[in-house]
Amino acid sequence: MNAISKELEQGFFTQSVIGDQPYPSYELRNILACLEEWGDAEFVESVLKQVGLDWERLWEEPSMPTHRLLQTLDLVRERYATPGLGGAIGQSYTLASLGEIGVQVAACRTLGEALVLVERNYDQLGVVMDKSLTLQGDQVVVRHYNVSGLNHETLDFLMEICIAAFFTVAREVAGFDFPLRYVSFTREPPTDQKIYRLVFGDPLRFSQPFIEWAFDVRLLEAPVRVRLPDSAPMQEQPTYLQFTAWDETSLVQRISDMLYARRGFPELPEIAGRLNMSPRTLRRRLATAGINYQRLLNRIRCQQAIALLQEEELAVDDIADQLGFTEAANFRHAFKKWLGLPPGAVRSV
Repeated sequence: MNAISKELEQGFFTQSVIGDQPYPSYELRNILACLEEWGDAEFVESVLKQVGLDWERLWEEPSMPTHRLLQTLDLVRERYATPGLGGAIGQSYTLASLGEIGVQVAACRTLGEALVLVERNYDQLGVVMDKSLTLQGDQVVVRHYNVSGLNHETLDFLMEICIAAFFTVAREVAGFDFPLRYVSFTREPPTDQKIYRLVFGDPLRFSQPFIEWAFDVRLLEAPVRVRLPDSAPMQEQPTYLQFTAWDETSLVQRISDMLYARRGFPELPEIAGRLNMSPRTLRRRLATAGINYQRLLNRIRCQQAIALLQEEELAVDDIADQLGFTEAANFRHAFKKWLGLPPGAVRSV
């Protein structure tokens, strides 16, 4: 294990956002700019109108509610219905298109240092799936978890974009091709896999329980060979940046904080009372943010369960008890409903 890899924090990370939680605007800018470049400007304007945005706001505001990004992804996916489209879009990303985090990455000395920076500031990149990062032999393995119960087609589309963007930007930063050991998708294998193989290479795995990808740990030693106008070589270890888009007034965030601090399964009226609003108002406001209370509660308990399952010394019965289940069987049933997999599948990282 090299010195850089020792800096990487391994484990399960609850970094995803949902509903009215803020998501960096650069993602939607890049996706729509790519479609415009492909000659579909009329569709892009239609999308912006449908999600209540415009180009000026996309450039001026550092973030937007996550549900607007997901709505946009659904519209794009439905229009094109092209397997591998997300990968093609991800290849259009550049370091400069990532905003402030791109400037900071350019100031790093190695790819490993850049990855540590990204890991510590993942909210600046935006993510709708939680993930685990582990070192397995000579490779770094990244696994994603759909804790929010989002549409699988939309998630596969977005993750195609994100994974392709990752190694496209890594290629720009390091000055050489950034090969992946493998990429796994949850979707069924498409009839035509040409775009997938052009973008991601081999081996490709479909119909897998998780979206997962891996790369050679030795790539982390590669020097950063690109500089942006506002970047200067970093003199200290990567640190935590201030994400000015974070909105403490997010209703989803406020409810999530309550649920993390509360054992068991509080009913919606209890949470509504603590927020000084009626249950009807709470339901309406959550619906406006593209989520409902039960999904939000399931999301928090699923995150807690995965984190506890990473601790191998804890028995499933103990985890069930900590989460407020009266029977371990009820926990197993709920977990499979949340993630589509039994608890044991999460432990086999």
